[in-house]
Amino acid sequence: MVSSLILASLISGDGGGLADSGQWSTVTVMFAKAVYGLAPYVMLALFVSVLTSSSSIGIAISMAYFFVELILIQVLSGLFDWFSTVTDFLLGPSIAGWMAQTGVQSNALIAEVGVFTESGGPVRVSDLPGQLHAFLVLTAYIVVLGGAALWLLHRRDIAGARGE
Repeated sequence: MVSSLILASLISGDGGGLADSGQWSTVTVMFAKAVYGLAPYVMLALFVSVLTSSSSIGIAISMAYFFVELILIQVLSGLFDWFSTVTDFLLGPSIAGWMAQTGVQSNALIAEVGVFTESGGPVRVSDLPGQLHAFLVLTAYIVVLGGAALWLLHRRDIAGARGE
């Protein structure tokens, strides 16, 4: 908020002013939704990091999943008609559906997460998973990956001090 006030005063030259509370609440909701949309990728990185004992491998595999999912959605949606129902349960389309319901209904966001129609153009917001569906899919990814990471962490044999 402070940086936006400084920027507004520099741009307008008249000292700027505070935004009304409706704008700040919208920004807060959009920020919270963006953080929640990124949480499955964080949980994936955490799970792989615990599994491999390497944080760099966890981050690399999480990023690789993001890009591989983008490519595979396009390829498999073009090959199989039934795959469009499967894409509703993947992270990319679910995050696009989750974020599109916030008022960020731009084609750039949808194109960024790799959701396209068969003709190659960005999909319409109405064709994305609904907000409740996207929330449930994201929550399932967070719970399963976070629970698996916690289970692996508790299962790991960590030797303590023996005092011998």
